Amino acid sequence: DFMSLLDTDLVTFITTTCTRNEALKIITGKLVNNGFASEGVLKSAEKREDISTTAFKSIATPHCDPKYVLTPKISILIAPNGIEWGKEKVKVVYFIALNESIKNKLSTIYSYFNEVVHDEKIIQKLIKAESGTEVKQILGGEKVGNNESY
Repeated sequence: DFMSLLDTDLVTFITTTCTRNEALKIITGKLVNNGFASEGVLKSAEKREDISTTAFKSIATPHCDPKYVLTPKISILIAPNGIEWGKEKVKVVYFIALNESIKNKLSTIYSYFNEVVHDEKIIQKLIKAESGTEVKQILGGEKVGNNESY
């Protein structure tokens, strides 16, 4: 499921402002360095973003050609000061690195992802988070329409 794709060491916090391509370089670099993606993932993601941006309000959901994904993961970059992403200024980037190996779980993953990704309360908590563990708790403990906190 969604939470099994999220490793706390794939959560990055940046306090400076940066560009879309710098953010993509940070995120894909972590995926490659941890052995979850192969070289080429950055170029693939940049190419995909050039075709059509994945930014929406304060979030972006870039992804790449599945052939560069060795192990499916979701990498998160949190930038409270914002990232210039096309016409948007995003604060949370979810890099979705998926491949054929989880094809049968995609609808469950996307269903959960769509629940949490646009929830403004969750976005605000993520921006204030201070660790990968805290980010995982926020994403795993909050469900839309549920007032319980983690």
